[in-house]
Amino acid sequence: MTEQNPAPLRDVAANPNAFTTYLKSHQSSLLDSEDSLAVLAREARVHCRNTRVDGDRWYHPRMRSAQVEKSMRRVLKHLEAAAAEMEKATAARHAFEEDVRTLPGKRRQKALEKARKKGAVPAQAVNSTTVPQSPRYSSPASVFDLGKESA
Repeated sequence: MTEQNPAPLRDVAANPNAFTTYLKSHQSSLLDSEDSLAVLAREARVHCRNTRVDGDRWYHPRMRSAQVEKSMRRVLKHLEAAAAEMEKATAARHAFEEDVRTLPGKRRQKALEKARKKGAVPAQAVNSTTVPQSPRYSSPASVFDLGKESA
């Protein structure tokens, strides 16, 4: 690390566009590596399958080359996955920036809703002109009391 800038990627992490550019450059180098490794895997497969030893049956070179082919397939699969994850990371970084930008408005809206709920007077009490009765005798207590009148 240099004395002038102890954390060179701090600025890149803080700026979503710089973050995208940085990951894009790494992704392109990964994809270039993937292309060259795919050619290498194909050439290794041809070479390993054509290498014969005295006493081999027809399937022996194929069996010996299987481990090399499997390893190269795994490398290529992981490179593809790494490139895909870089794309996801870029999208997630932009989504994070959008969330941070909209968060004050969301919080303000939520506070207004909360204040409205707390300060709201029930609509029945405002519109009603009748005097409320005692809560004990206001309505029937159960379904069986519907036909009876309170005393």
